[in-house]
Amino acid sequence: MKVRVRTFRDLEEIKEQITEIHTEEIAVGIMAPKALHFTLLVEDVRPPIAIILKETMLAVGGDAAIHRNAITGKIDSCDVLVMATRKQLKSALPNLKMQPFGIDKLGVEMLRAADNYYKIPEPWKLPDGTEISFDKTRVMGIINVTSDSFSGDGVADDINRAVELAIEMESNGADIIDVGGESTRPKAEPVTEKEEIGRTLPVIKNIVDKIKIPISIDTTKPAVAKAAIDAGASIVNNVTGLSNNEMIALCAQEKVPSIIMHMKGTPRNMQDNPRYDDVVGEIMHYLANQIDKAIAGGIDERQLAVDPGIGFGKRLEDNLELIRRLSEFRTLGRPIAIGTSRKSFIGTITGLPANRRLEGSLGAACTAALNGASIIRCHDVNETTLALQIVDAIKYNKLHRE
Repeated sequence: MKVRVRTFRDLEEIKEQITEIHTEEIAVGIMAPKALHFTLLVEDVRPPIAIILKETMLAVGGDAAIHRNAITGKIDSCDVLVMATRKQLKSALPNLKMQPFGIDKLGVEMLRAADNYYKIPEPWKLPDGTEISFDKTRVMGIINVTSDSFSGDGVADDINRAVELAIEMESNGADIIDVGGESTRPKAEPVTEKEEIGRTLPVIKNIVDKIKIPISIDTTKPAVAKAAIDAGASIVNNVTGLSNNEMIALCAQEKVPSIIMHMKGTPRNMQDNPRYDDVVGEIMHYLANQIDKAIAGGIDERQLAVDPGIGFGKRLEDNLELIRRLSEFRTLGRPIAIGTSRKSFIGTITGLPANRRLEGSLGAACTAALNGASIIRCHDVNETTLALQIVDAIKYNKLHRE
């Protein structure tokens, strides 16, 4: 006899394993939810809620770690670490619904977060009626229409070069082309709406009929986004997290998918000694709040993605922690976009300049994809696409890209 630990990707894989053991067919659906175990951090709850959560989870066979003084009343609030299978979370719902203090909503939220962790996000619907699904890792190729890009890849005002790049990226497997006209490197100076439109609009107009994949506009300005959408862009990549109500209204009106990114400060000051008590928790809360704000402003939740903003107001250790724990952002239920390509944290680790960070970029991209990223934003599309073919084969059991 031999014993080994068996790991599973999702509920369907568990069902397959149970079926292979030749268990009674009716038992497969009953037992599979028992194999999905979750540790859920419930933050900042009052002591009575913590105690009720503890007792409720114990009653269904789970458990919860709470502050030792929750029962003494010596604290005003505490965090609770709930430990349970999906079946136990579901079994706890009827009991939690009978409790005071709004715990019924908390029970629903715990189950929703658990289900989000394993599900594939819904496809994006583009204005022309086509869709982008997330049953494989999507590649977003970067075209910087600037002369001061940190990575040295900016095409400045060379429209022909931008067109060549877009066509080349599509042929190398890009799923989206991301066009930006304002550098967001540390210490970068902002540009005017007129200047940014003057940089990006000619490029979008010149590539929209030459490629079949969608174009994303990387901007913080609603006027730039509107001009880009009118010219043929169908996605908005917003590094300021849709914090502008006018931008939210525009994205809602135009029905374009939108990426909500976290940035601490502005490009001019974001790397001036950024600090976090809990980098993942703080950014998770920010993104969740911005999702709620975007939905309240009329954007369909299914049209949103989130980006933790690697390098945007983060230290080396913050960037590494975010990539290592990226899967936690899956509880938000939205596709995760991430850009690690050629960034300074790779240079800090390897000691190499931006133009020699390909291998480091691929390592970070593959790790991010395995940890839950749905969209990889990159400069080196061909190499990244080839690397992600292997990642997708492992992650999704897909043997080829379309």
